[in-house]
Amino acid sequence: RLYEYYVLSRMLDWLNKAGFKPAESDDFSIEQVAYSLTSPYFINEDQIANRYVLARGQETITILYEPVCYGDSREEGGNILHRVSSTQEASPFDSYWYPDYVLYRHVNGELVRTAVIDAKFSTTSKMGVHEEPGKGSIFWQCYSKYKGSMLTKYGRQIDSLWLLCGRMTRRHIEVLQDSSWSKNNPQMSRDGVASLSPYADCLQEMFGGLGITLSASAIKVEEGAS
Repeated sequence: RLYEYYVLSRMLDWLNKAGFKPAESDDFSIEQVAYSLTSPYFINEDQIANRYVLARGQETITILYEPVCYGDSREEGGNILHRVSSTQEASPFDSYWYPDYVLYRHVNGELVRTAVIDAKFSTTSKMGVHEEPGKGSIFWQCYSKYKGSMLTKYGRQIDSLWLLCGRMTRRHIEVLQDSSWSKNNPQMSRDGVASLSPYADCLQEMFGGLGITLSASAIKVEEGAS
């Protein structure tokens, strides 16, 4: 839980340095959302805000911490992702997912990127990005859940899945789409794992892959601090 809070604070700090501020167009740009889900496996967040709407010019970033992605029609807290698979039991029923973070990026009011980000207090080498999908690595389990069985209300898959790893002393990033064709098409969305710790920060690469970039002045500050 502590690492999840750490990742959230680091992402918000990075976006602040990139020029994003609480959106004036949203009456509750930073708030604590309570979900209507009743489940022994889910507890509403009551320690910190779990919805952040940040703006920079015509660009808006929404970060939701542990949003509930229902298998039914409910959409709460600004979350528009739905689980599309039912439980695999004798009597299947609608269930839910609640990833660590969901990020929505809007430009001029249009949704252009949707990402799921998970915090893992582990190393990137243990995530298994390049293992065979059927082997059941941590990365592929998350991929199956979030990219394979969730859609937005518009019927779109999430664009990117990222696992951020906290037991790292060196910067390291692994991207799933690393073929020569993928590298020659930098506009495509990517999935992967990246380090995020006090010693190893790959947020710039992750956010850059979502089309969110630092200003030139912010880059100079980052380079001076490193």
